[in-house]
Amino acid sequence: MVLALAALISVEAQALPVTPFAYTDGDVKLEGRLVMPRSRAVPAGLVLILPDWDGVNDYEIARARQVAEEWKVPALAVDIYGVDDVPKSTADNARLAGMFYADRPMFRKRVQAAYDAAAERIRTRDKTNVAVMGYCFGGAAALEFARAGAPVRLAISFHGGLATTLPAKPGEVKAPILIFHALRDPVVPRAQFNGFLDEMEAAGADFRVVAYNLRAHAFTKPDANDYDRAADTDSWRQSTYAAKAALGLP
Repeated sequence: MVLALAALISVEAQALPVTPFAYTDGDVKLEGRLVMPRSRAVPAGLVLILPDWDGVNDYEIARARQVAEEWKVPALAVDIYGVDDVPKSTADNARLAGMFYADRPMFRKRVQAAYDAAAERIRTRDKTNVAVMGYCFGGAAALEFARAGAPVRLAISFHGGLATTLPAKPGEVKAPILIFHALRDPVVPRAQFNGFLDEMEAAGADFRVVAYNLRAHAFTKPDANDYDRAADTDSWRQSTYAAKAALGLP
């Protein structure tokens, strides 16, 4: 997977150092992975990267490096599960992700813990200039954070889950939302997709959906059977444009 993703990311971006970033959510110890941009200038903002259901691994770290290199802001790959719950199998992935899907307030609170720690400790010119982005399970996390009224400048979901047990009420969603979705996603039925559109419309959210005519789920992950290079490249290009506009980046 890393070698495949490396084809999409420059050698320079791979060389950016990765630093453990420890924080807590109540009694739960968490440890994300932080990548800082090369410039010594104080960055304009920061990006939180919310992981797939297998937790923070080489994929999220590669994306964090890509953000830091190309967008020139710090990128924190967020730990959702905690240092004592590192998944080691598909069964672990399903068990841990299922806990958060079943408890949406906990899901939102875990993202909030990362947001609070990052905003407090990562030096930027504007601590409120934050975007969140996530993949699959992490895409669902980004949407839950947005539904909770998070004060982020942009929430991006790449092939994320779209259902929720706590649909947004009118006026609750403060952040613009950008969704990248495959129309025939086998994990997200069309009814779930349509339900999300109805939810966002009723909530009065500022949202945009980019839908690819694909039968695929993890279309941005090079090691996935349903990886699609064109959709991966296009979604990154569009997310880069949107994030730079939202964060006021050059």
